[in-house]
Amino acid sequence: MDRDNFKTWIDALGRAWETRDADAAAELFTGDATYQENPFDEPLRGREAIRRYWADLPRQQDDIKVDFEILEVTPTTGVARWMASFVRVPSGKQARLDGVLVASFKEDSYRAHAFREWWHGQDESPNRRVALITGASRGLGKTLAGFLAGQGYDLVLTARGAEALDAAVEDLAHLGMAVVALAGDVADATHRERLVEAARSLERLDLLVNNASDLGPSPLPALADYPLDALEHVFAVNVFAPVGLVQLALPLLKASQGMVVNMSSDAALGGYENWGGYGASKAALDLLSRTMANELHEAGVSVVSVDPGDMRTVMHQQAFPGQDISDRPEPEVTLPFWAWMLGQNPLKASGGRYQAQAEQWEVLA
Repeated sequence: MDRDNFKTWIDALGRAWETRDADAAAELFTGDATYQENPFDEPLRGREAIRRYWADLPRQQDDIKVDFEILEVTPTTGVARWMASFVRVPSGKQARLDGVLVASFKEDSYRAHAFREWWHGQDESPNRRVALITGASRGLGKTLAGFLAGQGYDLVLTARGAEALDAAVEDLAHLGMAVVALAGDVADATHRERLVEAARSLERLDLLVNNASDLGPSPLPALADYPLDALEHVFAVNVFAPVGLVQLALPLLKASQGMVVNMSSDAALGGYENWGGYGASKAALDLLSRTMANELHEAGVSVVSVDPGDMRTVMHQQAFPGQDISDRPEPEVTLPFWAWMLGQNPLKASGGRYQAQAEQWEVLA
């Protein structure tokens, strides 16, 4: 499978959806294919089961419009983001879906033998949603900003580098959402106040993503040699800043029954050599996340901790200076997880520690 062949396959899938052609859809899969819309549901098995599933679409959807963005293609796998709108039958209500799919192909086959997708639905409504994302100029923060803007979120974005932040905002312009960008350091209490004031100017806050992180000195030092002033700054960015933002944003989060996402790391659990400073800060953040989840549950505010996994980012490169990290995936690999997470009941998910690149998204101890 190459990019051109996957584009042909996914264009055919889109045409089948828009025309509600069950036979055309089924022909895109092998006779023994598995088809899974939700990773927690049993998959459909076989082409005929897929055809029957698609044959039911006319009773559910009308006026379907769908588009795709290819994210990654390997010899055996294609990954794409998809966006769709349609009218629900029989209610007549307009709906919009935004999701990610993964299709697997055997060598020299242009029919998928396994298919999984994750999606988040939003009925059209006058209610706006607002997300505040720290560390949003590059890497995971920028990827998540684009994903949320595509789902109709207005955004408050921050990062330390003004030039990179401005470039990230320009990349979001075609999505048509309101974006307030404020460059600065989240370790600065005054800057945190400005961020929450920006969210207040947008009249609500539904999602606070504490993504900004400080790795510490590079190369990473052993704890016995760790400069204490550098360690203090790691905790200021990775622990104190997220708590400070939650404290300031809490009235807005309560009003919207919002969610807090704190970015963790496998270093919080591993005790890896030379990762002690960063890992300790993320372990502290995990504990604070669980505690806040318990404390804020009655107020309707959910708090989760997410380990996004190894990715090809600037910070990951700084952790391994001079090494080739091209084998790590791009941050887009986490998009299936975000599509799933935003479709969950927030309070049921609250208190969980999730691995974004896991096969199944389960609460981890």
